[in-house]
Amino acid sequence: MKFYVLLLAAAQLSVNFSRDSDRIDDYMVEGRYNEAITLINALLRPVDSSNQKYEIAPLLVKSATLAVEIGRLDEAERELLAAAAVAAREQSPNRSAAIARERAALLLAKGDFPQARLTAHNAVNLSRQFGYFKIRIAYAQSLEALAALELNDTEAAAKLAQEALKAIPKRAAKQTFFAPRILYAAARVASRQGDHATAEAHCRRGLAMHPAARDAVLGHLALAETLLAAGNRESGRQAAETSLRLTRELCGDQHPDAARARRLLAQP
Repeated sequence: MKFYVLLLAAAQLSVNFSRDSDRIDDYMVEGRYNEAITLINALLRPVDSSNQKYEIAPLLVKSATLAVEIGRLDEAERELLAAAAVAAREQSPNRSAAIARERAALLLAKGDFPQARLTAHNAVNLSRQFGYFKIRIAYAQSLEALAALELNDTEAAAKLAQEALKAIPKRAAKQTFFAPRILYAAARVASRQGDHATAEAHCRRGLAMHPAARDAVLGHLALAETLLAAGNRESGRQAAETSLRLTRELCGDQHPDAARARRLLAQP
């Protein structure tokens, strides 16, 4: 009977974590960052001797993801180091794929493109090894594509972007987790190749999924880059201005996305 009770308690803990994890994701998607931070901190606070220990690593990864979203890159680094240490202590190697994926996103944000490329490639391999969903593997591929693009390896970036696009459902009319960012990465690659029509189509498809918060910011940034590269100055500036306005509303004027939008608006 005692063992049965323990199993029930463990199952309830899993259900509770899944519910709260979904709430964190919803908060981030909606740009309710303060509420996401509050919930993560509450879940990480020790509540009893067991402390829900097997759920600490993914919470730390979510905390790191959130820190990158709002531009707190040093904080993201600390959270990822803590997540790796917890995963090693708990002997949970399957967590390494998510940790590598979010580290790649962090390195991209920091501008360390060689390490971002290596780390994203590692995340792709680990995600496949541990049976992650295809859309998560594709997102890691899109991060690798962006790093390769920044290193002027357009051919490799194009191959990665095309492979990542295969994971997006063809009839995805609404937002699919990770899908908008995969599309925006593919758009940036296509734009670099001079295929501005395809790049714009990728951007508009991502935005048509009704992305909120930073996904919308990144979509308008990618669209602005594409339109400006195609010589459509007026529409390109409008997209950049929309991205800058959204960034200011979400994270303030010092966020890296705001700086990127201002650089686009400064183009002659």
